[in-house]
Amino acid sequence: MPTPIEITDDSLLVAEAEPTDRIPASRNGQPVVLTPAHIINNIEQNVVKLARAPIVTANPADPPEATRDLLAQINASSPLRRIFWIANGTDVDDWTAIGFVPAVVTLSPKGSIVPAFIGEQLIQISPTPQRRIIWLATGATNNDWVAISGTTALSSSSPVNSLTPEFAGQQLLVTTSPEKLFVAKGLTSADWIEIAGSSPGGGGGGTDPQFAQVVLLTSLAGANGSTTFTDESPLEGILTPVGGIEISSAQSVLSYPGSLLCGNATSYVERPWADDFNLGSGDWTIEFWAYLPQFGGCQVLAFIDTDGATTATAGWFVQILENEAVSLRFEAVLDDDEVLSDFFYGFAFWGEFNYYALVKSGSTLTIYVNGASAGTANIPQGIKALPSGGNGLVIGRAPNRPGATPDTHIQEIRVTKGGRTITSTPTEPFPRS
Repeated sequence: MPTPIEITDDSLLVAEAEPTDRIPASRNGQPVVLTPAHIINNIEQNVVKLARAPIVTANPADPPEATRDLLAQINASSPLRRIFWIANGTDVDDWTAIGFVPAVVTLSPKGSIVPAFIGEQLIQISPTPQRRIIWLATGATNNDWVAISGTTALSSSSPVNSLTPEFAGQQLLVTTSPEKLFVAKGLTSADWIEIAGSSPGGGGGGTDPQFAQVVLLTSLAGANGSTTFTDESPLEGILTPVGGIEISSAQSVLSYPGSLLCGNATSYVERPWADDFNLGSGDWTIEFWAYLPQFGGCQVLAFIDTDGATTATAGWFVQILENEAVSLRFEAVLDDDEVLSDFFYGFAFWGEFNYYALVKSGSTLTIYVNGASAGTANIPQGIKALPSGGNGLVIGRAPNRPGATPDTHIQEIRVTKGGRTITSTPTEPFPRS
C-alpha cells in the first residue's frame, strides 16, 4: 500500500473554490492526509470570507454575480436581523440563508412581519404582560408564524376579556394574591381559562367558583387520636366515626397535622343519606388523597353509596387496590340495573400520599393519578339513585366488602356535582369558599 503523504500546502484548500472543486483524494497516486493545523486553517479562511462578505440591510434583491457568493444582512430597522446568505446559482431566487441570529421583537410577528425565509426564528420579549416567545416561520407570509415555545407570561390582572392571546396554549400567571394560572384555549380575549390557583380542580388554594356545587369537603385531619370530623361543604353534613376510627399523626399531606387511619372492616366514617350523593346522569368530580403502605392486598379507600346488601342494587363506590400494582376501581349501578365496574392503573407511589381524581363529563369518566390521566371509561346512563332515607356515604371501608389494609390513610376529600379541569397535583388544601 502506498505510504500516505502529509499535505501541508494550504493552497490545496481554496476558499474561493467552485462547488465542483474538491480537495484531491490523492496526490501522485498517494492517499491524502489532512493535518489538524490544515483543517483549522481552512475553517479560519472561511470565517474570514464570511466576515468580508458584502453587507446589505434587507433581503438580497439583486442576483448574485457568481455561485457561492456570500452576503451578510444586517437590518438597521426592526426587526434587527442578522442573516448570512449564500448563492446556489446566479438568479435572485438562488440566495439561501445559511445562518442567522434570531431577531428580537416586542410584539407578536403574526400578521405584521414578513419572514425573511422559511425557517426563520424571532424572539418576542414583551414587558406588559412580561413574556418571552420563540416564533418560527413556516411559510413566506406574515400569517405563517407559529409559536414553538414560550415562558409563562406574568400579569397583575386577569387576562379574561382584556388580553388577546398570541397563540392557543399560551399561559399567563396573575401574580397578585392569590396567584392564578390561566391558559388560552383560543385566540380571543374570552378564551382564557383558569387552570390553577383558584381553579376548579387540581391546584388547591384561592377560592372555588364551583363551591356551591360541592357536596362533601373534609380534610380528615386533626390531632393524633382525634375522632372529630367536619364537612366544610355548603351542606355542612354530619360525619360520624364508627368502630373506633381516628386521626393518626403518622402520615399526612398538604401541611395537615394528621390524616384518617383506616385498618379494619368495622371502622369507618359515616355521612347520613343525602340526595346530593345520588350522582345521576350529570357531570361530577371526586377527589381525594390516599397513602398506601408498602405492599398489601386490599382496599385503601371506599366511598360507598349502596343499600347495604351483599350485592349493591343502587349507588356507587370508589376503591383503591394495592396488589402487584396500584389500581383504582370505580363501580356503579346504572339506571337499567347494569353494574359498571372498571379498573384503572396510574403512576402512584408506595409509602407516600397520592392524589386521585375521577371526573365525569358527558358520558366519559376520566381517572387522574397525581394530575395525569390514567384512562377513561364510558358511562352510557345515569347512576341509579338510592331511595330517600337509605344508607348514606361511608369513608374507609365498604359495608359489603373487606376493610382497608392496615396503616393506610385518607386525606382531603372533595365531591362536586359538576365537572372539573385537572391539570396538576394540588399543593394546597382545596378552597373553603
